[in-house]
Amino acid sequence: MLLHCPQLGIYSPYGFLYCIFQSCRCAFLNPMKILRLWHAAVVTEYRKKLRAIALRDDIDLRVLVPVSWIEGGKRTFFVANNDIDLKYAISTGRVLRRNNIQRHFYLTRLFGLMLSFKPDIIDMEEEPHAYVALQVTLYKKLLSPKSKIIFHSADSISRHTREFAGIYRSVLAGANAAIVRNQQTRQKLQQNGFTKPIFITGNGIDLSHFTPAPVPHLRNELGIADKIVIGFVGKLKKGKGIWTLLEAFAQLPPSTHLLMVGDGNERQAFADKVTELKIAHRVILTGTIEHDKVLDYYRAMDVCVLPSITQGGWKEFFGRTLIEAMACGIPVIGSSSGSIPDTIGNAGLIFREKEAGDLLDKMRILTGNQEVREDLIRKGRQRAREFSWENVAQVHWQAYDCVMGTAQDPHASAPGA
Repeated sequence: MLLHCPQLGIYSPYGFLYCIFQSCRCAFLNPMKILRLWHAAVVTEYRKKLRAIALRDDIDLRVLVPVSWIEGGKRTFFVANNDIDLKYAISTGRVLRRNNIQRHFYLTRLFGLMLSFKPDIIDMEEEPHAYVALQVTLYKKLLSPKSKIIFHSADSISRHTREFAGIYRSVLAGANAAIVRNQQTRQKLQQNGFTKPIFITGNGIDLSHFTPAPVPHLRNELGIADKIVIGFVGKLKKGKGIWTLLEAFAQLPPSTHLLMVGDGNERQAFADKVTELKIAHRVILTGTIEHDKVLDYYRAMDVCVLPSITQGGWKEFFGRTLIEAMACGIPVIGSSSGSIPDTIGNAGLIFREKEAGDLLDKMRILTGNQEVREDLIRKGRQRAREFSWENVAQVHWQAYDCVMGTAQDPHASAPGA
């Protein structure tokens, strides 16, 4: 059971005994003290990355997460997990603007943690233009000036308004390294004068969770037992390319159904268009599905599509759903937006973004050519193995060693590069 240590405000396997153990461990091993901030770590599944990072014996990892966060369209509260939250301690803090990645910051816990823990490294999985990134930078100067700062970024084309431009410059100036999701983000940082080490790693997944398996019960429940199923997982918004997908899908034969897993501000308009096209009997809109239940929806698909489009200050920076689908043995199609082609590699098909005709051709290939399907299923499962949490953790360890001066900047790509 995970117990709460009120003196330090952390959740750990043995509560206050854990605090004593860590103190003795530090006295003998002198481990690197890492303080990690990550708003999305309220989601239990995502903390498997933290579990992998904490496996190194010379790391003393403390994690700060919000008490709750708006994740996937719903408010998610942090709940400690006996199987995952084992080799690190977690503090929960209240945040202002818990649904705003750019403007949120901590009202509690961060100040006290930095003052008492005095981390060697502050690893914040937050964008460098976010309010919380500036908060960390200022607290570091005030409370723990010897700490090194590593920030994370996936933002490759945003043009920062005056509100965020100053924050961005300040955080870059005060940071010692960056971990980014793709080459485009690395190039943007370098173009903005960031000369410190930059490490690249895509998002990771739990390969023991995302595995192939038949789901006849769910296919029966959804009325698609004998249908060919084109699937999508994500937010129903314009940037995800859902209108391109619908235009292409409407031209497929009646035996093909569309499974849209997720919710968003375009859902009603999407449903209205489906009705107008007279294909409502072939389209399933699930709404929000809890993260641990999405697995079976992948398994219910015959093809998974990520049709994202580039618009304004945003383009697809990775495409986690593609890797999750590949791991489940589902062949994938992605648009040419952002880093999708890099994420897919040679393990799926790419169509020109916004071009429904090209997407239609690719869907016809994967629903009609069994040899191509089987080849991409095999390649997809191989590709997914590159994105294990263990591989992602290796990149973090390289970054930690680099800023502590125990390793050189390898300038090497890692999972997803």
